[in-house]
Amino acid sequence: MNNSNIQKLFSFQNYLLVLFAILISFRTIRQITSFSILDYIDELLIISFLFYSFYRIFKTLKFKVIYLYIISIIIFIIVISLDSPYYSGLFKTTVQALMYCKFIIFFLLVYDYLDDKSFHRFMRFLFYFTIIGFFINLILGSTFYEIVGTRILERNGLYRYTGFQLGANVLGIVASVLIFYSLYNNNKRENLVWHFILIITIIMSGSHTGILLLFIVYLMYLFDTRKLSKSMLLSIFISPFLLLIIFSATGLDEKLLETSDRFEAGNESGYARTVVLYNAILIAIDNFPFGAGAGSYATPLSRDSEVYYDYGMDKVKVIQNFLAGNEKASGIYDTSFGMLFGELGFIGTFLFIFLHFIILMKLYKQYNKNILVILLLFASLLFIAATKALFIEVYFSFYLALLAVIPLKIKYKQKREVDMSKNINKRERLA
Repeated sequence: MNNSNIQKLFSFQNYLLVLFAILISFRTIRQITSFSILDYIDELLIISFLFYSFYRIFKTLKFKVIYLYIISIIIFIIVISLDSPYYSGLFKTTVQALMYCKFIIFFLLVYDYLDDKSFHRFMRFLFYFTIIGFFINLILGSTFYEIVGTRILERNGLYRYTGFQLGANVLGIVASVLIFYSLYNNNKRENLVWHFILIITIIMSGSHTGILLLFIVYLMYLFDTRKLSKSMLLSIFISPFLLLIIFSATGLDEKLLETSDRFEAGNESGYARTVVLYNAILIAIDNFPFGAGAGSYATPLSRDSEVYYDYGMDKVKVIQNFLAGNEKASGIYDTSFGMLFGELGFIGTFLFIFLHFIILMKLYKQYNKNILVILLLFASLLFIAATKALFIEVYFSFYLALLAVIPLKIKYKQKREVDMSKNINKRERLA
């Protein structure tokens, strides 16, 4: 093996592929082996991004403007936290600021450091990992949950399948992202196969989030390419029947009613998401314009924060479990807006989201993407952020980062092939 092959084998790109493969599978490995070091895979990716980015800047003496936006987000979060009565210290504040940048860092790692071939290889790996896990879960039924050591998820007496993702909503989101990828795939026969299997996966996961995200990505693809693929037409045709099955099988209407009832009260509801969001608004009002500061509310680093006692949240059972260090109380950071409003305030949340929008818009504009595609992408991010910890939870931030990269990676490849074809034809005419 010569030096060039050795360099390729141990390249940063292959290093990323290994870490990405561990990232999507570490939860399953962790449950089976109790190998706790894997819990820090997302932190390792962030550190790798920071070190390699600095290395590349010093080596090439080139600094991309997009990195300035990320630095701006981190500095902004640290600065607005300094004057808060709940200031958690420089170390915690800095770590939390970096955690808030998970989504955009994952996005840049895939977009900037993976070439097209590696990206496609990883997406295929993700597809097989997801489908194999889903079918094993489907075949083994309740035994699967015993093997991996997780509780059985049910909705109205029906199993919610999780696959190797070990989360029904995560599985639904992954399937929607893979469908989005398959729409851009040039292999039409493979498209239909992917679509059929992945739509069944979403249905069996019982994920309302996955279903709604699927319709958003269909619209993104439609506005981006201005065409309907065969697989997309098939999906649109069968979607009403699928929705009918989902409503009748999962009791979605009852579920929505149950959720709306939880918002009738604040701390009295006892429902984590309601308690967190209700008090986040109060904290944002009392600490206008920038909230309680990073690492002080509704995030894993905020367990020793006084804010919970000042607002009487320590009397709520789910908050008590969280303050006591119970891992199952992680539902308190189940919504991005709860933590953002509470820690960054109304103005801080707006600026935080606006900076993300600017980063994505600048990149999408470089590829002449329709403004509707950008708005729909951002709508999907806000939709996930409303019900999930998008900006700090490793799975949601990573899979939504993949979703954001897909129109850039694949369309770029297609555009390059068209340009090469035009240049060849031009040379032939000149000859």
